[in-house]
Amino acid sequence: MSPNAAAGQTRQSEGAQATVAHRLPHPFDPHAWLDLKCMVGAGAYGRVYMAGDTAGRRFAVKQLNKTPAARREISLHQRCNGHPNVVGMFGSHEDHLGLWMILEYCPDGDLFHHITHADGIFHSDRSANEPTIKLAFSQVCDGIAWCHQRGVYHRDIKPENVLVWLERDPMTGYIRPVLKIADFGLATERPYTHDFGCGSTFYMSPECIGFAGNPPPAYGSGPTDVWSLGILLLNIVTAQNPWRQAHPREEAFVYYQRDPHNFLARLLPITDALQRCVCRALELSVRHRCTVQELRSAVLDC
Repeated sequence: MSPNAAAGQTRQSEGAQATVAHRLPHPFDPHAWLDLKCMVGAGAYGRVYMAGDTAGRRFAVKQLNKTPAARREISLHQRCNGHPNVVGMFGSHEDHLGLWMILEYCPDGDLFHHITHADGIFHSDRSANEPTIKLAFSQVCDGIAWCHQRGVYHRDIKPENVLVWLERDPMTGYIRPVLKIADFGLATERPYTHDFGCGSTFYMSPECIGFAGNPPPAYGSGPTDVWSLGILLLNIVTAQNPWRQAHPREEAFVYYQRDPHNFLARLLPITDALQRCVCRALELSVRHRCTVQELRSAVLDC
């Protein structure tokens, strides 16, 4: 899975202008400051910096333009705060340079790195890492389920938007990965939406792409997140995408529509049990598609 393949084509907006030589109010201490150290990431909706305080604590700081979309992102992320599998948000700030989100710093990269690199948590032999795969995916499901319970639908689930924190047990030395949902830039609180083409193309559901109907009806935001989780699961297990987009112009997807179970078995090195789990998430009929909790349970049991 190439970097471009994993990312798909996320909708673009004008990025915020940045400066590293900048200070922000400390989220915990009214008499202290955060100093921006370096830029650690940039995306369609802003730039992310690593910041620190005089006590040596590190934070991630996301800089955004002063737009309604950015304010919505801050509000929806704050609503989902407080779960171990969602990147923590400590506060926000507004000044002449834009809007700033002060976030939990995750030093061990994103899920895309761990899927595609030999030094990642899954290594190269996926069959030997089944417990890690199940743990990692169940955590992603837990984070998304929490968001859904809070009335927030992510709409851009992909490896780059899942951050990793490696916790080491000081007694045993065992390293336990903790995965955290990040980037609520495309999130919505609307359970049904007409925002077609929202997200990254490799992870969009057929109804989100909008080819079913003329004009297409509104589609469910929750089931679309489940579809994205199904593709993400295939990424984790196989480091591949099954198709470029779930559209009738895409030959691989056409074959999947004709014979979902046998198509995946022929295309990807997955077990029969996992194939059944994936097909529940990639169910073409939204009415019969599983929920996030059902997908989590099925993967842990397979």
